[in-house]
Amino acid sequence: MGSAPVRALRATPVRTISAPKHDAILEAARRVFLREGYSASMDLVAAEAGVSKQTVYNHFGSKEELFRAIVDDLSSELL
Repeated sequence: MGSAPVRALRATPVRTISAPKHDAILEAARRVFLREGYSASMDLVAAEAGVSKQTVYNHFGSKEELFRAIVDDLSSELL
């Protein structure tokens, strides 16, 4: 009886998050949400930040998470 071949497991590549892009997205989103309100599109946020919409989602996951990050950032500035 032969043994089954062993398959090598591939590690999922780790995606690094660019701090300058992260900050640019936060600043752009802050401006866009202040100007347009929460109904502003993520396309508009991405364009304002100079990144792709996918990059915005890679950094924040959702519009809600991005908005929450802005609120957290503003809250920490006040404390």
